[in-house]
Amino acid sequence: MKRSMVRLVAGSALLLAALASATTAQEFVTPTKQHAEMAREVGVWDADVSMWEQPDAEPMKSKGVETNAMLGKMWLMSSFEG
Repeated sequence: MKRSMVRLVAGSALLLAALASATTAQEFVTPTKQHAEMAREVGVWDADVSMWEQPDAEPMKSKGVETNAMLGKMWLMSSFEG
């Protein structure tokens, strides 16, 4: 009988802990103002890129296209070709 009571109390404690963390996880996935800032980058962008291997060297230049899309409201996916 004593073992059953201990198991019941332990199980109840685990269940309550799981419920408490579920509420916290739900609050964690709410988009913030930073996510709205990322959403401003959504679109297709032409890029002119300059890279320097050394400070005094001539830059290497490249052109490309960057495509940005939001995945849900939390993630920004970027693809660059060029």
